Amino acid sequence: MRFFQNDCYMKKCFYHPLLFIFFLTFLSCDNDTSSYFPFFEVDFRLSLNPGVNHTLSEIPGYYEKTERKGTEKIGYGGVLIYHTADDRFTAYDRVCPNDLSRAYLISAPDSEGVVRCNHCKSEFRILTQDSHGRPIAGPALERGRRLQPYTATRVGNEVVVSNLY
Repeated sequence: MRFFQNDCYMKKCFYHPLLFIFFLTFLSCDNDTSSYFPFFEVDFRLSLNPGVNHTLSEIPGYYEKTERKGTEKIGYGGVLIYHTADDRFTAYDRVCPNDLSRAYLISAPDSEGVVRCNHCKSEFRILTQDSHGRPIAGPALERGRRLQPYTATRVGNEVVVSNLY
């Protein structure tokens, strides 16, 4: 009888950690785009001074960084920077994560902070920092592919966008 009790104890000790590891792995993959999105460096600054030719200083406002100047690094398909209504900045790669082709870029945000891929018709919410570029419609929603986020931080009168720090 004592052997049977130890056998049950061993099963509990073996299966409980396995279940814990399985659930931890399953639940931790929600915000990870590294499994499908290629890594490209992003590192540049944008001025928020009046008179600069973009709407990023407006609230809400946005800017599409599509051309590299000097040593700037602008990701895989360029970067969309969005100035949210709560005066924060979010940044995402412009390539649609459903197709991962530089030919299929997301659009400028509409008044509700939604961007669209004109090729596959996927839609993503970028209105707040809590949105994290999650898909809300289209094939990207079915595949669970969100926009590739980058860090956008206000430093004085500039926005620093990077994935290198």
